[in-house]
Amino acid sequence: MEPVGPVVWNDLLYQTAASHAQDMLDKNYFGHISRDGRDVGDRFDELGYKWQFAGENLGEGQESFNEVVQDWLDSPSHCKMIMNADMKEMGLSKRGRFWVQHFGTRMPKNYKRTNTRYTEGN
Repeated sequence: MEPVGPVVWNDLLYQTAASHAQDMLDKNYFGHISRDGRDVGDRFDELGYKWQFAGENLGEGQESFNEVVQDWLDSPSHCKMIMNADMKEMGLSKRGRFWVQHFGTRMPKNYKRTNTRYTEGN
């Protein structure tokens, strides 16, 4: 993938990632859609991250940060998310065997999102 600008750490995205990782651990599932039907956009909305762009990478079972990052970089779809120039902020969390990486870009001031549902790549 072509290089893109750096992302910056966002504590709210860390919280959304930690929440989803904990939910997967508590409810024993692995997926982008939670057992109650929420997706990454819903998770951002729930914790107050007003998003224009939203994305999520998941990992399961990797023992280290370096291992999960290498797995993501080796996967075309996960690498595409990491190298998505639309993503400006990031948070990452691990709970038990689950890793969650959240990417986002905040909605500009005085803008209103018209698409209220998240769709992959949008």
